[in-house]
Amino acid sequence: GKTSLITRFVENAFKDDYISTIGVQISKKTLSLTENNKMNFIIWDIGGQSFQMAPYRTKFYNGANAAFIVIDRSRPGNLESVEKWYNDIKTSIPKNIPIIVVGNKSDLVDQVVISKDEIKEIAKRLGFHYILTSAKTGENVNDAFLYIAYRVIEKL
Repeated sequence: GKTSLITRFVENAFKDDYISTIGVQISKKTLSLTENNKMNFIIWDIGGQSFQMAPYRTKFYNGANAAFIVIDRSRPGNLESVEKWYNDIKTSIPKNIPIIVVGNKSDLVDQVVISKDEIKEIAKRLGFHYILTSAKTGENVNDAFLYIAYRVIEKL
């Protein structure tokens, strides 16, 4: 999900084959905000495996200016991981950075088990924004990155 979202944003492509991210994969993209303003993204795609890897994974958080918590809406139990990821980020990054919860795979309408309302509720409770996306169709992918870009600018 995370890698597909990044691939859609950076390359405007979707790959059906799935390869789990081990460690970190870094991508870059420049996003035009206005005619004269651009933001350079350096995106660290951190493997989302078990929290047993947290001591190693949190090293990648240094210098982060924003965070995406991506959940697969078609997998039950993914909603519970939002709070774990949120706590992982908050304890590893001393500054207050913008965070967005991204409910991905919205194109799989008949397979979605995590509702918009459930995502909205946890985002509200933890104090951050949410968006529903589809890396496959591209729905709201750029909007998620635009939202983060403007929140980062507000923090400057």
